[in-house]
Amino acid sequence: MKINEKTTTEREVRYFCADMVPRYWEDGDVNGEEDISWDEQQTGAKPRMPLAIPNNDSRGHKDETWKWFIKIDLDNGTVLGWPEGVEAKIYYKVCDQGIYWLEDEEGNEYHKIKSYVPRFLDFFHEYDGDYAIFNINGDGKIEKWYEPNILEDKIESFLKTKGF
Repeated sequence: MKINEKTTTEREVRYFCADMVPRYWEDGDVNGEEDISWDEQQTGAKPRMPLAIPNNDSRGHKDETWKWFIKIDLDNGTVLGWPEGVEAKIYYKVCDQGIYWLEDEEGNEYHKIKSYVPRFLDFFHEYDGDYAIFNINGDGKIEKWYEPNILEDKIESFLKTKGF
């Protein structure tokens, strides 16, 4: 007879990665300026938001030529690679056009899922799962960041709802 046995493996993770396709780039502000308009977006213009990269994946979003990839240090809420002195207000409708995962120091990925926006990326808790809403200071840190406890906080509850 075979049985399935659930085991718990403890891992040291350092980063939370988000690969998102914002529906309207103009809902984000960079240094107090609204990002590209809907019309500019439709012509394929590059968003002003730092870390916007070409959308070369095959997730079925062929009309979206740009996506936003951020890697957040879970210890201090710093967005890696963020340009010094740039401030941003993020208010992106993403819905289920995102892929999220945890990484360790060596870049090994854990719990990669395609899903709605994790609630902890909506710092104002306005819209469950549809929006990423937070601010990034000129030093690359997310305002009001708290060091999440992977086992007890919203990341864990989010992963549990997805079967992890």
